[in-house]
Amino acid sequence: MRTIFWSAPEGQVSSPAAGGSVTIEEIVLPSNRHVVQMFGGAVVDEQLVVDGRVYIKGALVPAAIAPMMDVNTWVEIDPAAATSNSPIAQQVAYLTSPVTSPLGAVSPETGNQQAVPAGEVTIGGRMCTVYTFGSGGIGYELAIDGSDLPCRLVMSASGTANVTLYEFNVPGLVLTAPDLATPPAP
Repeated sequence: MRTIFWSAPEGQVSSPAAGGSVTIEEIVLPSNRHVVQMFGGAVVDEQLVVDGRVYIKGALVPAAIAPMMDVNTWVEIDPAAATSNSPIAQQVAYLTSPVTSPLGAVSPETGNQQAVPAGEVTIGGRMCTVYTFGSGGIGYELAIDGSDLPCRLVMSASGTANVTLYEFNVPGLVLTAPDLATPPAP
């Protein structure tokens, strides 16, 4: 599975802004995960989990792991060493957490809202039925394909939209560990 997330002005949700922030997450079951954070089209951070081993490179490395390390160097993190007082503990906990269904955990307040069909849209080559729902100033637009898989989720509030695109069974998606990773400096 691959998800692509960005924020945009409400109503401009078809693609991320050229100079904006985008997060791409790729998951290969059962537990391999790759997260790429980009800004203005340039990769800022990458986090990778392959067979339980965690690797990170980018701005997060000198900021929170090893101040003298280059941003282009993969650093292997021992998940057991990322305790609660570690500056990257929350990120390591997320990266190593069990993979769940993208819409598997919905709050009772959201789940109890009536979804209204709002037409069809093609997203990533898939024909998707759009449903809208929301209350309290927060609106949702959920597009679902013919296999009942999500295509896109848009959450809008106060003129801003958070957009997540979903892709499944991505051809050629394989996650492999970096050839060379450096343990962080003590």
